[in-house]
Amino acid sequence: MILDRIISKLRDILGTVREVVTQKIEEAHEHFEQRRAASLAEELDKLAATKPYKNWRTSAEDLAYLVGEDGSYDGRKQLWDDLRMTGAYKGSGAQNVRLHAKLLEELPRHGIPMPD
Repeated sequence: MILDRIISKLRDILGTVREVVTQKIEEAHEHFEQRRAASLAEELDKLAATKPYKNWRTSAEDLAYLVGEDGSYDGRKQLWDDLRMTGAYKGSGAQNVRLHAKLLEELPRHGIPMPD
């Protein structure tokens, strides 16, 4: 039947439209998330400009202090435990680098974009 062929072709066209729209939505979402991450970084930079904790991009200690949390050894040890990091926390530079990276990796799981 011609009706069946017309319907079939319209469904094919609709499928193509759906693919294009889906791709545009994904691109828009990606752009939005990138903008959110940049905005978060900008806000943290503004906050850091008024505080002594300037190195939030590389320091778990500074990031914790910047947002009003305990960045001391005890606070970082608690964060280490909260993030279920392996091994005993000693506060070494290498551990603090790992702690900071893990903290940033954890953010998207909580709906927070990873800042640039």
